[in-house]
Amino acid sequence: MKILIIAHGIYSHLISFSRISSIFHQNGNEIVLLSNSYIPNQFGEIPFKYYQSRVMPFGRGFESIIARESMKGSYYADLKLRQGDVLYENRKRELIHILNEEKPKLILLDTLYSTDFSIMYQWLRSHGSNLFFVTTMPTLERGITIPPVSSDLTPEDSAKVKSTWQRFNCRKILLESFNYLKYFGYNDLSILKDHVKNIPKFKERFPIKWMNFEHVKFLNLPELILVPKEFEFQTHQKEEDQYYVGFKFFMRREFEKETDFKDLKLLVELEKEKGQKIIYCSFGSIYDKYINEVNRIVLKIVAAAQRLDEVSFFVSFDTEYLLKPLKQIPGNVFFNNYYPQLYMLEKSDLFLFHGGLNSVREAIHYCVPMLVYPINKKWDNRGNAARICFHNMGMRILKDDNVSSIISKIRKILQSHHFKRNIKRIRDSNRTYTDQSFLDLVEELILKYRL
Repeated sequence: MKILIIAHGIYSHLISFSRISSIFHQNGNEIVLLSNSYIPNQFGEIPFKYYQSRVMPFGRGFESIIARESMKGSYYADLKLRQGDVLYENRKRELIHILNEEKPKLILLDTLYSTDFSIMYQWLRSHGSNLFFVTTMPTLERGITIPPVSSDLTPEDSAKVKSTWQRFNCRKILLESFNYLKYFGYNDLSILKDHVKNIPKFKERFPIKWMNFEHVKFLNLPELILVPKEFEFQTHQKEEDQYYVGFKFFMRREFEKETDFKDLKLLVELEKEKGQKIIYCSFGSIYDKYINEVNRIVLKIVAAAQRLDEVSFFVSFDTEYLLKPLKQIPGNVFFNNYYPQLYMLEKSDLFLFHGGLNSVREAIHYCVPMLVYPINKKWDNRGNAARICFHNMGMRILKDDNVSSIISKIRKILQSHHFKRNIKRIRDSNRTYTDQSFLDLVEELILKYRL
């Protein structure tokens, strides 16, 4: 079976898709990838065909970004793109060309690109192909007791959860209403509805649910969520068409050779031989976009290290990004532009990081307690941190935590065994989501969700 993956080109999404691609490939399926960017060897040893997308999906507000980047960043350029339906037509041309070239039997569509479904629907139906949405983070659905995935709230804060969703709904309604007036009826939702109304029975079969977190959902289609259900809050009731498939761990994230980072690995071993506790610190693949937040925590790490002689900190951070040069780097702090993360987690006693889901997945695999400092307020960093705290797999560094508070949290995690026990419980639950159960589920869903 030929499978077309349409994925957002950021590192975290591609890594998530790479693992399920590996499972499909090992079962004899052929993989085709369409993405706006791609890092060589991102998918490891998996052979696949790659198309670089040169067009952004429609109905997501990308007209404003394109107008800005084309140096015509005016309101009129944005409006012209919308009125001319430029994104829709260009995206349709690209997608239909690839569908006709490759003729996939199954499409795995990144949830953030969900509007592509409306373009491909008639082709899929006429060719007997299926489409599944794939969500690379915890649920993006709204719920009475489930806070938005960008929130650091937990279900115990029920009043705050309710008010957060109310503010979210209010902002979203006001924004769509404002954009409807601003663009003379060519706001994102109106553009989408205008296209699907001409597709026979589409609205009846796949109603649009747009009051979600950062995506448009089409009902009555399967959504694969790449986390175990057990990682969600216990109060979460999944939607009928949601299917949790567990963390899909990729053993060769860095695609390094055994000889790579030889000196760095030797340094880690020497510190462990001295009886030092190892704390690995990482702030994600795009920390340069959040340089103020990263600088803030790096300075606190250095200050904490001066009072934690028994701990060695390995910090994945380019010191050229420091806004102020460090007067002195303690002997138990080791900066490097890059550390091989899987190796570091295997050797670490504590993982201090930004809260990215791929890193959460890997920390759970190696049973490493977590201390989270979310740096991205828009996406799932804070929601992941909330789930880590909810399940007692670690703690969170708050923005106003001083050095003493951070030291206290580090010591509490290093001295307690219950964090590892709780991580092991989630890890054991995740192991029930086997590769074979994933393949069996896909076969079942192909038969259940005929277009």
